[in-house]
Amino acid sequence: MAIPALRSTRKHRVRAWFAVLVAAVGLTLGFAAPAHANPSASDIENQIDQEWQALEPTLENYDAVHEKLQQQQVKAKALQDKIAPLALQVQVQLARVGSIAANIYMAGPSGTLTTLLNADGSTQAFNMLGEVEQLAHNQRVEVSGAVKLQKQYEAQAAPVNALVASLKSQQADLDKQRAQIQTKIDALDAQRVKAFGSTVGSGSTRPVACPQVYTGDAGSRAARFACNQIGKKYVWDADGPNSFDCSGLTMASWRSVGVTLPHNAYAQAHSLPSVSYSNLRPGDLVFYYHPISHVTIYVGKGWVVSAPTTGDVVRMKRYNSATPTSYARP
Repeated sequence: MAIPALRSTRKHRVRAWFAVLVAAVGLTLGFAAPAHANPSASDIENQIDQEWQALEPTLENYDAVHEKLQQQQVKAKALQDKIAPLALQVQVQLARVGSIAANIYMAGPSGTLTTLLNADGSTQAFNMLGEVEQLAHNQRVEVSGAVKLQKQYEAQAAPVNALVASLKSQQADLDKQRAQIQTKIDALDAQRVKAFGSTVGSGSTRPVACPQVYTGDAGSRAARFACNQIGKKYVWDADGPNSFDCSGLTMASWRSVGVTLPHNAYAQAHSLPSVSYSNLRPGDLVFYYHPISHVTIYVGKGWVVSAPTTGDVVRMKRYNSATPTSYARP
């Protein structure tokens, strides 16, 4: 009769051990806090794209300011060239006045009196006095002319000097901004390399023929120029010939057919006539984001050529790979 009791005790012990085992497994597996999945490649790319979109307006603003600075530098150079002949005249006149002053100093205050005393007669003395007075008059004219030229030059040089000083200050500010921007770009490039092993985007850079439509007009020729840049590296603030940023590519494309555009996506959008998507032709510009900070060039049948992002290269994309903001025609 003791055997059933023993079996019952063993059953209870087995059940107790099984319960402990289940609890232990449950704690380590079934009932543990859910682990967070590692971010996917697309999640990382989306995060980098968001950071890039936040940075791109700063890049485009830099392009605009840099372009204005370059225009001012050209203006300053033209002004300097314009007043250069006057500056030379001033130098010549000052040299002549300096020579006159030296002669007067060497002759001393009694030079004129000595000349008159050495005359042979009153007639000669009178004639010599007239020559002395004429010489003095000529010297006064020389000095007066030099002073006048000096004032004229200073008046014309003042705004030029002020512009040059302002340009130096602006350039110093831009250099600081450029360094800050480059630090952020380097960080984004490092993120891409860490995540994907390369900064260059995946997929073919020319998945279809480029341009898709060609009629031979200026827009088609500008589009063909953009197609010929495919594979060249994205570099911010670049407009060719070996690298481009987004507005630098569209600017260079239209420059190739004799049309001048500003080096800034926002400025391009607001300086050109707008068109609808249904009326797009090769060469038209497609803009993105609010405020506008990215631009591509349309090459037909829903395709654009874009200088997309830091580290990447010029490539073809579908026009709606990001939501377009507006369209314009140079």
